[in-house]
Amino acid sequence: MQEEWTQESVPVSNWVRFVNVGDSVIGTFVSRSFKQGQGGFPDQEVFEIDNVTLNGKKEEGIWYLGIKANNKFLMSRLSRMEKGRRFGVKFTKVIPAKQKGHHDAKSLEPHIWGFDEAYKVKEEFSKPEDNIPFN
Repeated sequence: MQEEWTQESVPVSNWVRFVNVGDSVIGTFVSRSFKQGQGGFPDQEVFEIDNVTLNGKKEEGIWYLGIKANNKFLMSRLSRMEKGRRFGVKFTKVIPAKQKGHHDAKSLEPHIWGFDEAYKVKEEFSKPEDNIPFN
């Protein structure tokens, strides 16, 4: 294996980004955390997602979905989601900015489905047994 400083060796970002209407992410909810806003980005609720399909393509590893913490529509719908539940978010339309000089808004639509049985098995397998004696 040759280690070269090329663009091919730079890892792809694992943050979900909605660029075009119709872009979507589906995955298994793992956890949620708060990320303080910085560098022009607002405060975000960050959803950690496993078993991800991004725009119809299966992706490897854990992905992150940041949603503005003040987005009442999405946060109210995703706030009680349980770990291991399958969910998705789709970019449905562009809402033109009301004030000149501001960015257009992206309308995102959440969906929540059943539990991911494969994730449930994975979680149960990773739990330590209480009754294993130490040597």
